[in-house]
Amino acid sequence: SCAAGAQALIYHCGISLTAKLTDFSGYLILVTAVALTIVCWVCVERFDFSRLWTFANYSGEAGGSVWPAVSGNWVFLLGETLANVERGEESEMKPKRTAALDHGAW
Repeated sequence: SCAAGAQALIYHCGISLTAKLTDFSGYLILVTAVALTIVCWVCVERFDFSRLWTFANYSGEAGGSVWPAVSGNWVFLLGETLANVERGEESEMKPKRTAALDHGAW
């Protein structure tokens, strides 16, 4: 495909081009994050710093068939479980080390 050909050409041109593209990508992410932060600060009507430490129960009304009637602690623990499951899926996608990779037969 075209993407594979472009990737092969970049790798063929050398590691310096790959390093420059990686650096550019990092700077682009940084500039975009700063720009979005500035836009959010400029567009806000007022700063409500109390929202930084205010917790609200968004699990739904008790008995409203949105969520079973449970405590906020249980909802928090379920959210943590979901976050841990997602982190686990990311770590499973990492390549496993094999004897062939250790001996340079790659």
